[in-house]
Amino acid sequence: MRVVIVLICSGIVLGVHNSVVSTPSEFSICGWLPWWDFERAADEFIANRDTFDIASPFVFTLESNGEISLKAPTFEQKLGELKNVSRLVIPSINNEFDSGFDGVRVSNIINSEQNTARHVSELVQLVEKYDLDGIELDYEFLLEQDIAAYNRFVELLVKELHKKDKLLVVTLHPKTDDGIWHGTRAQDWKTLGQFADYLRIMVYDYRWETSPSGPIAPLSWFEDVVAYALETIPHRKIILGLGLYAYNWANDNSPARALTLQETLDLATQQSVEVQFDKNNYSSYFTYDHEGRSHTVWLETVESLNAKLGVVIQNNIQGICIWRLGGVPESYYRAIGESFNR
Repeated sequence: MRVVIVLICSGIVLGVHNSVVSTPSEFSICGWLPWWDFERAADEFIANRDTFDIASPFVFTLESNGEISLKAPTFEQKLGELKNVSRLVIPSINNEFDSGFDGVRVSNIINSEQNTARHVSELVQLVEKYDLDGIELDYEFLLEQDIAAYNRFVELLVKELHKKDKLLVVTLHPKTDDGIWHGTRAQDWKTLGQFADYLRIMVYDYRWETSPSGPIAPLSWFEDVVAYALETIPHRKIILGLGLYAYNWANDNSPARALTLQETLDLATQQSVEVQFDKNNYSSYFTYDHEGRSHTVWLETVESLNAKLGVVIQNNIQGICIWRLGGVPESYYRAIGESFNR
């Protein structure tokens, strides 16, 4: 049994809506609310309001023409409720399209002085329009050659947001060194850490839809990402993204199917199989056969989640953010709450 002693200082200071926003002074818990399951995710956040500090609706997208679109039709309807139960509401804007993330659409903006100025202005106006506490840049799969341009863009955006007493959060791909592929090499953690208020590191997708089956976030890799973050980013700015979902791989080389945790546990019950624990990776999985195909499902269980929460506590990390809300069983929220005296 892993015993975790939680040491949390008193006197948390968080932003209050309709007033000057200050940054959280200590540990905070945030949740990402995906646009395609927004109402359920928002209701889950509201139901677990005592666990969370920050709501981050994943609802805005940078389109290929440079315009910003709102993907969740009920965002405005739910926004008031989220503000009432959270200390901060910081939505994400992403560069996602039907089959992935498009670094070119970001490149077209940040390599043009005119486009950059317009995009910065539009983001600030967006934050003000909805009376938000800030914005999160979830621009993924950036081009490696754009590393300096992205740094300049973030520096300019944070200056303009701070004039309005708003926050900037930047989302990062996980890495354990300077990066082995273009998306990670395009994100300069040291420089971004000088400008952004917080850096959220997506410490998941060690295995992904088109990779061979395996753990989503093995513990040793998780620890290595944390170690690199502590070396490169100001300690108070580090937020660790935790993946509470699963992938279901079939043995026919088709892409894995992403599942919520509730769907995953229901599937194990339907297939009458037990969830196995891999001690080497500190991750969980199960296998089953269906319609002539064998399946392997890897997921985060409460046991493996608790191990990661232990790493967070032991390293006095500033906060965590959960990907994703919607379909997360109550037992996971209890584990988080118990770890941090919520």
